[in-house]
Amino acid sequence: MKFIITEEEKNRIRGLYEMVGDKLSPQALQSPKAQGTKYQATFLNYYYGTNLSSATTGSWTDKDFNDTLKKFMEEKGIPVWICKKGDGYCADGDEGEVTTKEMDKLKQSMNLQGEDKSATFLSDFAKMYGVPVEDISNINVSSGQTSMDYHNIMMGPLKKVTIEHAREKGVFDQILNQLKLYYNGQIGAKGVMNDEQKLWLNDFIKVLQTVKPVLEKRMQSLSQEEFEKLWRPLTYSKETPSNEPPSTEEKINTTNDRTYDYKLSGGKYYYSLKGQNKWIEANGKGLESIKSKINFS
Repeated sequence: MKFIITEEEKNRIRGLYEMVGDKLSPQALQSPKAQGTKYQATFLNYYYGTNLSSATTGSWTDKDFNDTLKKFMEEKGIPVWICKKGDGYCADGDEGEVTTKEMDKLKQSMNLQGEDKSATFLSDFAKMYGVPVEDISNINVSSGQTSMDYHNIMMGPLKKVTIEHAREKGVFDQILNQLKLYYNGQIGAKGVMNDEQKLWLNDFIKVLQTVKPVLEKRMQSLSQEEFEKLWRPLTYSKETPSNEPPSTEEKINTTNDRTYDYKLSGGKYYYSLKGQNKWIEANGKGLESIKSKINFS
């Protein structure tokens, strides 16, 4: 990373930079560069579901942070630059640090190019839970609605995606980890949640933890055919003759937005978090939205 700072600030902290993997001094951890590191590490935690300590400390010498940043840039096709002493680009004390000469491209990929006014609690929750925000726009987030949380999970708009998560080993653990980090303010933009939403999220996490063991055991014990039968009435059109299977042609759209990829396969519509290739079949308002807005030609 490379952030523009004043010469006075640069001189004050120049001698405080240390090798990647070493600890930084308290003064360095209060510098503008440390604040930029916190923003980047927070994004990476949110993007990968990790728990990089740099999101809290601001340490740009942390090896896990540098490794994760390098991975992200490689995935996004952003040229990686490893700092070396005397390279004419990095400060001499930054040796081993991961950065890039195309910082604007990195900021754009991380959505850090200016303040994002569109972030909301429901859109953040939708990203973490892997469901289109349209499907959860009517969820009641009033405080103390634990029974409503159970309804959302087992009978409401999150039912289908919830049992799909339960079908795959380890998915619930990852989602719960992200929800807890978000609740504690370790990922996501600060100030997005109001008190009522925070109480709802706490209830939701508790309910999800309660139903998780039974739901995983049930879903993972089903054969693939038994599992598909749960949704066959929802995903097969009554107008399709039984002796004519849906088309097997597959089309994918990865350019519509920064959050989701979309797929049309066998006459069905799917979505996945960007670049993860974990497809979830769309239904309800989300299905209607994909059909009307996504171009697969």
